[in-house]
Amino acid sequence: MPAVDALMESLESLVLADLLPEPPSMEQLIEEAWKAGLTPEPVAADEVRKAQSQAVRRAADARHASNRAARQKALELFASNTYRTKEEAYRIIGAQVCRAPGTIKNWIAGIPKDSPPK
Repeated sequence: MPAVDALMESLESLVLADLLPEPPSMEQLIEEAWKAGLTPEPVAADEVRKAQSQAVRRAADARHASNRAARQKALELFASNTYRTKEEAYRIIGAQVCRAPGTIKNWIAGIPKDSPPK
């Protein structure tokens, strides 16, 4: 009969669990805290803003890494080759680094031909 007792106890637990109220959702808890006037501690809020800022900065660095590499390659190509005209250089280099000639022009603008790329 121990199996029957364990089964009955389990069934009783299930019935009692059904009687318990549903726990509030996270949204409800936050809304209630907001209505009660609770706000994050200023220090905690500053830490959250700093962490968010660092995460955004890392994401931006990752997004722009390929653009920085293309710019470096474009400047190296411009410094190492001779072109008949600057427009020709922009067009040829743009095709090699998969960027528009206007972008290449902006990157090269103001850089003397004989200076090494940064």
